[in-house]
Amino acid sequence: MDPDGTVLTLPNQLSLCFEYHKGNNPPMATTISSDMVAKVCMAFDAFTSQDMSNSLVEEYNQNLTQAQKELLQWHWKLGHCGHCCVHQIHKT
Repeated sequence: MDPDGTVLTLPNQLSLCFEYHKGNNPPMATTISSDMVAKVCMAFDAFTSQDMSNSLVEEYNQNLTQAQKELLQWHWKLGHCGHCCVHQIHKT
């Protein structure tokens, strides 16, 4: 990270640069050339959704409450159904 943006380096050493929005500073993804799409997709295949998901619900992640983590886990277990459906199921 630097004042101009964030760089994500993938396992195949491909780097993606995300510049910050000038107004409110979130990283902004821009389009990439069509010949880069396959390289990027293959690099992301090295990450599993399980790897990404587990870090969200780990105890050390203080960004979510325990209730939010549990809701997220049920959302995943139920095939990514909407959170309102998870709440409805929980009520019954």
